[in-house]
Amino acid sequence: MIRALAAIAVAGLVALTGSAALAATQTPTPAPTPTPRDQTIPGLSVQMAGDIPASANSQTPYAVMVEAISTLQTVNNATVTLSMTNAPFADIAELTAFGASPSDTPVRLLSSSPVSDGTPSGGQLQAGTHTSTTIMIPAGGFGLPTDAPGVYGVVVKLTVDGQSVWTRATPLTWQPSALPQLAVTAVASITGAASRVAGLLVAASDPRVALLVDPTALTEEQRLSLDGREAYALPAANIDVTSAAHADTPGLIEDAVSRSRGVSNLQWIAVAAATDESTVSAATKEGAAAVLVDARWADVDAPPGGGAYDAGTIDGAATVPIVVANRPMSSMLASRSPADSTSTAWVLAQAAFVASSGAGSVVVAPGDGWSVEGTRPSRALRALLDAPFVTSRPLSAVLSAPDHPSIKLPALTTKPSDAAADDVVGAVSALTRLDDLAKATTKSSKVIADAERGVLESLSLSNRVDLAYRAAQTTAARDAANTALASVTVTSGSRLLLVSSSGSVPITVSNSLDVPVTVRLAVTSLSPILRTKEQPTVTIDAKSDTMVKVPVAAISSGDVDLSVALRTESGATLAVAETLRVRVRAAWGNLTTGVFTAALVVLLIAGLFRTIRRGRKDTRLRPTTETPVAGASDDDA
Repeated sequence: MIRALAAIAVAGLVALTGSAALAATQTPTPAPTPTPRDQTIPGLSVQMAGDIPASANSQTPYAVMVEAISTLQTVNNATVTLSMTNAPFADIAELTAFGASPSDTPVRLLSSSPVSDGTPSGGQLQAGTHTSTTIMIPAGGFGLPTDAPGVYGVVVKLTVDGQSVWTRATPLTWQPSALPQLAVTAVASITGAASRVAGLLVAASDPRVALLVDPTALTEEQRLSLDGREAYALPAANIDVTSAAHADTPGLIEDAVSRSRGVSNLQWIAVAAATDESTVSAATKEGAAAVLVDARWADVDAPPGGGAYDAGTIDGAATVPIVVANRPMSSMLASRSPADSTSTAWVLAQAAFVASSGAGSVVVAPGDGWSVEGTRPSRALRALLDAPFVTSRPLSAVLSAPDHPSIKLPALTTKPSDAAADDVVGAVSALTRLDDLAKATTKSSKVIADAERGVLESLSLSNRVDLAYRAAQTTAARDAANTALASVTVTSGSRLLLVSSSGSVPITVSNSLDVPVTVRLAVTSLSPILRTKEQPTVTIDAKSDTMVKVPVAAISSGDVDLSVALRTESGATLAVAETLRVRVRAAWGNLTTGVFTAALVVLLIAGLFRTIRRGRKDTRLRPTTETPVAGASDDDA
């Protein structure tokens, strides 16, 4: 059945090839032969057991293990084969082409083995039975020269009735100890959400790796764990320093760096997306120890020997060292999935090509896009640093090395991925206002902290890879910041009444934050007929309203507009001024007082008159001559 399907597929491919050739009769070049695809057997699952060995030499054996299970049917005549390319690859481009289409590269069969199912003959996959088959190449079994290192290709296949049903292609670095020595400076960026930070710390737990950490994203325990490690700080949320510099808004860098310095005393390093004077100068002025150019956006190649560049002076100030990560090695380490059994082999092969080129020294920085498992140290990074042709070099040695090669930087290198200047300026404004609001609270507010973090993260370096996501995150951050800033407001009605020449105007202030806040009411009369006597300060409990009485004095009656703004005790504005209309009726109060006073006078005069009248002779009662006796009456006489 499988052979019949294969025959039909081949016939179809021949027909397609013939059609293509007829359509292009004007060119003598024949159409390329399509790469054969693996046949599909429903229910058959195949994978490598663990990582494929990344290197080999003539003194040790080489072994791979293939695991297979068929869940729906029994599969007969199943065989695992291992083949190798006839010649080493010249460069990474040839190796990449091999990985994409291994059938296009000539190979020689080295070994094969029937699938091991426990039976004497083997080669059968019983339905529902898991099998493991090992193929081993003995020491010296590759038949390769012992004095010539190189990168070859290995192809592992599972075939059924001679037809390939599963293929895995991987590099093999041969005789790595004979390669030129390569000093590797490994640098890992630790930033992002809590789970991401935890996973990156585990992946980069090898003490030979220099860490660039966002201290504001780490817990106290994680910050303490950095003791003894080569570590540097990133600005909060690893903000896009280049976008801030290109927008001529150093305030964003200053804000983010100050937040990191608030929880850590580590020197900070700017990770840049452009190699220009604007970025380097902004980082230098804010006290950075160095600028590390991310391999994804590097404008220049790394300096010979893998050190750092010296840009001389900019605006009269000596610049910090400029480190450029090796693009091929950094990209390879960052992009290869840790779940791929061939990733370690690919990273080591890339390092072998770089070493063979005579690089001597490189900086490998996978950046904040590094793919990691999160539960154990990076196997690919460990294999790289453990390779016999690799020595580890600290980042501090790169920065402190004398005689950095000079580089002339362009003044400004704008890029399509730069954040919009309006977004950068708006972020600085929002952060400033949120900071002022935070200073007015009696304790830390999660609402404010989340809003500030959102603003910073919307302008993180990692957002350069997805501009649509950055736009959406920027909008969401702006909305969250505005909501937090509107948490403390004046909620009084727009019309108030004052019926006295001296009294208090009641103003209601609302606080929807999760913590109490202390505000000063800056009340200003917009008319001379009403004068405010003081600007009261009040503390409002979380999620509550408070009525504040503002003393005023009225000169005359009329309608007056009052401007009411909420400020911190130091004078920073928390809520912009709102206008309240006050109807001042000072005469009403005077009339009421007069009427009340007149009434008192009348009552006083009436009382005096009554008292005087009682004191006259003709109004007194004369005494009688008869004195009644208790119990007596006229009938008793």
